[in-house]
Amino acid sequence: NFVPGQIQSIVGTAVAVVHGWLPSDVVSMALSKDFLLETPSSPQNRLYCAGARFHSHESKLSAVMQNDEKEQAQTFDVLEYDNPKTALQATQEQVLQRLCFFKVSGMENDKQWLEELEHSTSPRIKEAMMRLKDQRVVASGSSSFVL
Repeated sequence: NFVPGQIQSIVGTAVAVVHGWLPSDVVSMALSKDFLLETPSSPQNRLYCAGARFHSHESKLSAVMQNDEKEQAQTFDVLEYDNPKTALQATQEQVLQRLCFFKVSGMENDKQWLEELEHSTSPRIKEAMMRLKDQRVVASGSSSFVL
Protein backbone atom coordinates (compact mmCIF):
# COMPACT_ATOMS: atom_id res chain seq x y z
CA ASN A 1 0.00 0.00 0.00
CA PHE A 2 3.01 2.29 0.19
CA VAL A 3 3.15 3.27 -3.50
CA PRO A 4 -0.61 3.80 -3.94
CA GLY A 5 -0.65 5.78 -0.69
CA GLN A 6 2.24 7.92 -1.89
CA ILE A 7 0.50 8.57 -5.20
CA GLN A 8 -2.74 9.50 -3.41
CA SER A 9 -0.82 11.95 -1.21
CA ILE A 10 0.97 13.49 -4.20
CA VAL A 11 -2.27 13.91 -6.15
CA GLY A 12 -4.22 15.22 -3.14
CA THR A 13 -1.49 17.73 -2.31
CA ALA A 14 -1.19 18.85 -5.93
CA VAL A 15 -4.95 19.41 -6.19
CA ALA A 16 -4.97 21.48 -2.99
CA VAL A 17 -1.99 23.59 -4.12
CA VAL A 18 -3.35 24.14 -7.63
CA HIS A 19 -6.68 25.33 -6.22
CA GLY A 20 -4.88 27.65 -3.82
CA TRP A 21 -6.21 25.90 -0.72
CA LEU A 22 -2.68 25.12 0.45
CA PRO A 23 0.48 27.13 -0.17
CA SER A 24 3.17 25.57 -2.33
CA ASP A 25 5.39 25.41 0.78
CA VAL A 26 3.38 22.39 1.87
CA VAL A 27 5.51 20.24 -0.43
CA SER A 28 8.87 21.33 1.00
CA MET A 29 7.56 21.12 4.56
CA ALA A 30 6.04 17.68 4.03
CA LEU A 31 9.30 16.40 2.52
CA SER A 32 11.47 18.02 5.20
CA LYS A 33 13.10 15.74 7.76
CA ASP A 34 12.44 18.46 10.36
CA PHE A 35 8.64 18.21 10.20
CA LEU A 36 5.90 15.63 10.40
CA LEU A 37 3.06 17.08 8.37
CA GLU A 38 -0.20 15.54 7.22
CA THR A 39 -0.82 15.70 3.48
CA PRO A 40 -4.20 15.44 1.77
CA SER A 41 -4.98 12.15 0.12
CA SER A 42 -7.02 11.72 -3.05
CA PRO A 43 -9.77 9.10 -3.25
CA GLN A 44 -8.34 5.66 -3.86
CA ASN A 45 -10.98 4.53 -6.36
CA ARG A 46 -10.22 7.36 -8.80
CA LEU A 47 -6.63 6.44 -9.63
CA TYR A 48 -5.30 3.85 -12.00
CA CYS A 49 -1.95 3.18 -13.58
CA ALA A 50 -1.87 4.36 -17.18
CA GLY A 51 1.60 2.97 -17.74
CA ALA A 52 4.98 2.36 -16.27
CA ARG A 53 8.40 2.86 -17.76
CA PHE A 54 11.59 1.53 -16.33
CA HIS A 55 14.84 3.22 -17.23
CA SER A 56 16.87 0.05 -16.66
CA HIS A 57 14.64 -1.93 -19.05
CA GLU A 58 14.80 0.77 -21.71
CA SER A 59 18.57 1.02 -21.37
CA LYS A 60 18.99 -2.74 -21.78
CA LEU A 61 16.62 -2.80 -24.73
CA SER A 62 18.48 0.07 -26.37
CA ALA A 63 21.84 -1.65 -25.83
CA VAL A 64 20.52 -4.92 -27.26
CA MET A 65 19.13 -3.16 -30.32
CA GLN A 66 22.38 -1.27 -30.91
CA ASN A 67 24.35 -4.52 -30.77
CA ASP A 68 22.03 -6.16 -33.32
CA GLU A 69 21.61 -9.19 -31.11
CA LYS A 70 18.31 -10.19 -32.65
CA GLU A 71 17.78 -13.26 -30.48
CA GLN A 72 17.99 -11.19 -27.32
CA ALA A 73 15.94 -8.42 -28.89
CA GLN A 74 13.09 -10.89 -29.51
CA THR A 75 13.01 -11.54 -25.77
CA PHE A 76 11.97 -7.94 -25.27
CA ASP A 77 9.28 -7.95 -27.98
CA VAL A 78 6.61 -8.94 -25.48
CA LEU A 79 7.37 -5.80 -23.51
CA GLU A 80 6.90 -3.39 -26.43
CA TYR A 81 4.43 -0.63 -25.68
CA ASP A 82 2.67 -1.06 -29.03
CA ASN A 83 1.57 -4.69 -28.56
CA PRO A 84 -2.10 -4.97 -29.46
CA LYS A 85 -4.44 -5.38 -26.53
CA THR A 86 -1.99 -5.79 -23.69
CA ALA A 87 -3.36 -6.61 -20.27
CA LEU A 88 -2.80 -2.98 -19.29
CA GLN A 89 -4.82 -1.72 -22.26
CA ALA A 90 -7.63 -4.15 -21.47
CA THR A 91 -7.65 -2.98 -17.84
CA GLN A 92 -7.66 0.67 -18.94
CA GLU A 93 -10.66 0.01 -21.17
CA GLN A 94 -12.52 -1.68 -18.30
CA VAL A 95 -11.75 1.21 -15.95
CA LEU A 96 -12.90 3.79 -18.49
CA GLN A 97 -16.11 1.85 -19.16
CA ARG A 98 -16.85 1.70 -15.43
CA LEU A 99 -16.09 5.41 -15.07
CA CYS A 100 -18.50 6.22 -17.89
CA PHE A 101 -21.17 3.95 -16.40
CA PHE A 102 -20.82 5.45 -12.91
CA LYS A 103 -20.04 8.97 -14.12
CA VAL A 104 -22.77 10.73 -12.18
CA SER A 105 -22.07 9.03 -8.84
CA GLY A 106 -18.34 9.45 -9.41
CA MET A 107 -18.80 13.15 -9.99
CA GLU A 108 -20.77 13.42 -6.75
CA ASN A 109 -17.95 11.64 -4.90
CA ASP A 110 -15.40 13.98 -6.49
CA LYS A 111 -17.46 17.01 -5.51
CA GLN A 112 -17.75 15.74 -1.93
CA TRP A 113 -13.99 15.05 -1.74
CA LEU A 114 -13.13 18.49 -3.15
CA GLU A 115 -15.45 20.22 -0.68
CA GLU A 116 -13.91 18.29 2.21
CA LEU A 117 -10.43 19.07 0.91
CA GLU A 118 -11.22 22.79 0.64
CA HIS A 119 -13.21 23.31 3.83
CA SER A 120 -11.80 20.74 6.27
CA THR A 121 -8.55 19.05 5.29
CA SER A 122 -6.67 22.03 3.79
CA PRO A 123 -7.49 24.45 6.65
CA ARG A 124 -6.37 21.82 9.18
CA ILE A 125 -3.07 21.29 7.32
CA LYS A 126 -2.55 25.01 6.86
CA GLU A 127 -3.04 25.55 10.59
CA ALA A 128 -0.53 22.78 11.35
CA MET A 129 1.92 24.40 8.93
CA MET A 130 1.58 27.73 10.74
CA ARG A 131 2.18 26.05 14.12
CA LEU A 132 5.25 24.26 12.75
CA LYS A 133 6.51 27.49 11.22
CA ASP A 134 6.04 29.34 14.51
CA GLN A 135 7.88 26.58 16.39
CA ARG A 136 10.73 26.77 13.94
CA VAL A 137 10.92 30.58 14.23
CA VAL A 138 11.05 30.31 18.02
CA ALA A 139 13.66 27.52 17.88
CA SER A 140 15.95 29.02 15.25
CA GLY A 141 15.09 32.70 15.11
CA SER A 142 14.19 32.55 11.39
CA SER A 143 12.28 30.47 8.91
CA SER A 144 12.66 29.69 5.24
CA PHE A 145 8.98 28.80 4.90
CA VAL A 146 6.59 31.60 4.04
CA LEU A 147 2.81 31.18 4.21
